[in-house]
Amino acid sequence: MKNLLACLLLLYSFAIHAQTPFTFTLQHKSETLSLRGLCVVSPQIVWASGTQGTVLRTLNAGKTWQKIAPQGYEKLDFRDIHAFDSLRAIVINAGSPAYVLCTQDGGKTWTKVYENTHKSAFLDDLAFADNQNGLVFGDTDSTGKFLTLLTTDAGKTWKTNQNFFPTPQGGEAGFAASGSILHYRKNKIWLATGGGKTSHVFYSTNAGKSWEIQQTPICAGKEAQGIFSLAIGRGNNWVGVGGDYTQADSHLKTCVYTADAGKSWRESAQPPRGYRSGVGYVAGKVFVCVGTSGSDFSADNGNTWQALNNHNLNAIRFVQGGKIGWAVGNNGQIFVVND
Repeated sequence: MKNLLACLLLLYSFAIHAQTPFTFTLQHKSETLSLRGLCVVSPQIVWASGTQGTVLRTLNAGKTWQKIAPQGYEKLDFRDIHAFDSLRAIVINAGSPAYVLCTQDGGKTWTKVYENTHKSAFLDDLAFADNQNGLVFGDTDSTGKFLTLLTTDAGKTWKTNQNFFPTPQGGEAGFAASGSILHYRKNKIWLATGGGKTSHVFYSTNAGKSWEIQQTPICAGKEAQGIFSLAIGRGNNWVGVGGDYTQADSHLKTCVYTADAGKSWRESAQPPRGYRSGVGYVAGKVFVCVGTSGSDFSADNGNTWQALNNHNLNAIRFVQGGKIGWAVGNNGQIFVVND
């Protein structure tokens, strides 16, 4: 009987492992911080950002994390960060005044390269196509257009173009939840929205000269609903997660996916267990999403999801072409994610 019980326990252990192939290992914690900005440069170099003007960096795959925050900006909430390498990075904050700050020396010094003191200024996301061309996306301003900044010199200077993105409709905006509603790759740009009557994905194949406006069936219709994160998978497979951040445990329409570059969007047959603010593409057909009520993974391009854990997290990124990633969240938590 003891041997039978041991065998059953062993089989149960194997079954659990088979259902949850990703391990989350805690590397950093700080009770006073909330982290949302995350950029995985390589398996060794990762940058993160968040409240209290926080910027963190590791050069050894997370064995140690250095605090390299810009001086004089301690009250800001840095919602997104983009790093080119171990020395050069750009951060943006949520709220007004809105800033774009740049470092060229690994955080020893920071330069203010953009400032907007208008009361409506709110920056949501930051993305680069390459080492020179980048975008910052923000909520609508007094003109009713999305606040958009463009750079062609690696973020040293920025120009405003209020007509870059399509005109928002019915309260439509972006969510600064995980720095992952905007993607920019070569000439392709993706932007996911929410907060309005419907949730859209704006898609351009010519660097913003023209746009497809794709309506998605994710939870929408209220200010707190829509797509909070978008991940671009292999081929024409994209996944959007979100829901309603005021109902963290509701799984109603929390994920949508497309297999044809947005020509058609579908609800997940088995969605994540609740509101999710971040999703990352791993490899093949595999995606992992995170949120306040836990993490889930999909092995079929977002159609069905299985539970991983109950960690309260905001954002997740994986090394391009690899299976190691990082996730950040409340209480200054940083997890390394392995399969």
